[in-house]
Amino acid sequence: MKRSIKVIAVLALAAGSVVAFGQTTTDSLVPSGVTIRIGGGFGVDESLNSYASGYYGAGLDFGFGRGLLPGAETYYSVDMLWGARESFNQSVIPLLIDQRFYTDKGGGDNSFGQTRLYFNLGLGATYYNIGGSDIKPSGKLGVGLEFTQTIIGEADLYLAQRSKDDVTANLLGFYVGYKF
Repeated sequence: MKRSIKVIAVLALAAGSVVAFGQTTTDSLVPSGVTIRIGGGFGVDESLNSYASGYYGAGLDFGFGRGLLPGAETYYSVDMLWGARESFNQSVIPLLIDQRFYTDKGGGDNSFGQTRLYFNLGLGATYYNIGGSDIKPSGKLGVGLEFTQTIIGEADLYLAQRSKDDVTANLLGFYVGYKF
């Protein structure tokens, strides 16, 4: 019962974010607020490394169109990291609401040929599919670089509470992404 309540809460958060995303408007045609990321990473502690030495990663970011915090870009992120020597049944899926803070005060308009540095942080929940399934609170800290309006590079540290199967989803991930 307790697990069902957690799953319902995470799904309600996801549904609310999608509804909020659908109601926002933006003045810019490029990018639209959706980013696809691919990359990989590795566990930063032994509990995760005992399942795989490295992890493939993929992620989607959905922009809200306006920031929840002043000077920040708010977005909802869904990532999946799975063991490099395993199939999808050894995976970690963080579901987070993130804030992106740019080092310049340009507010999101990046012309081609200019790079912009940003920092991000997020809070949410992580679904474990390692040794069993579980959902635990988690967070993310990261740094990224916009190479152009549409191409990004990002490094993220995911931190999550220990699962009931004694696994901690603490990962360092590296991504290349495309903003739509």
